[in-house]
Amino acid sequence: MLLALVTAHRAQTFSLIELPNIDILDNKVEIRITKLIKTSAPGRPQPLLVLPFFREHPMLCAAKTLIIYLRQTEPLRGDIKSLFISFQRPHRAVGSETISRWIKCVSKSGIDVNQFSGHSSRHAATSKAFKKGVPLEIIRNTAGWTKSSEVFAKFYNKQIIESEHTFASAVLNL
Repeated sequence: MLLALVTAHRAQTFSLIELPNIDILDNKVEIRITKLIKTSAPGRPQPLLVLPFFREHPMLCAAKTLIIYLRQTEPLRGDIKSLFISFQRPHRAVGSETISRWIKCVSKSGIDVNQFSGHSSRHAATSKAFKKGVPLEIIRNTAGWTKSSEVFAKFYNKQIIESEHTFASAVLNL
């Protein structure tokens, strides 16, 4: 869920992450997506997911969480290069449907799952970033939309429904 929120990418993108394409640097983790995704096209760059370290809030740090996940799953993965693996034996790479289901399970902390899906994290992240004043160009670059894309304006710039009782609201309103 943290990866989905801080990158605003699709579950399909996460299912294509491979270990050799993850670079852990001093102040961030960079993840190159080398396989074709839904929005791949000639002349369009492949996604580069950037996870900065949030040392002030380690429980919300996607980079730190990723490193812990890598350490914890290392003994289980054998020669599997995919980042996300099943937690039941036999441990195998999981697809976008499983990742989407995992995101939806985490989303159940106070979210109407009849109204929102695992893909709603993309809506929530981009809408919240825009509400917080992040320039539209940065939102487009992060989410993998082109400069001329109207996708955000038409489909993603949704009203954020917040409740003071939800976990997500409590965490995001630090």
